[in-house]
Amino acid sequence: DVDDFKAYNDRYGHEGGDKVLRCIADVLRESTRAEDLIARYGGEEFVLLMSSEMEDAVEVGERIRQEVERECTPERDASLDRPITVSLGIVPLTQDTQTLEQLIGAADRQMYRAKRAGKNRISVVGNL
Repeated sequence: DVDDFKAYNDRYGHEGGDKVLRCIADVLRESTRAEDLIARYGGEEFVLLMSSEMEDAVEVGERIRQEVERECTPERDASLDRPITVSLGIVPLTQDTQTLEQLIGAADRQMYRAKRAGKNRISVVGNL
């Protein structure tokens, strides 16, 4: 989820918000493998489905967070009006998350936990 996206969109307009989403999408494409599934899920939320161990998923999540922080800035992307950050929730496929809806719901809860903890961070179920 893009941190403070509504405020950005309100201040810089939908065209400005679209530029933010394109920057995030570019980082996601560059930070993941061909077999990973990336999808936009709602306004400023993205979902990444990976077939990997949790430790690898956490590593990828942290790499994405750092790359967004580094690349989605006016210094690196002149189309942006201020630096952008993201908050991520990471969860595994388990007995409790057997459907896509359950998996996304669990990831969403972790993402909101990251936001409550200060934004621009990842939250992992079970705090690995």
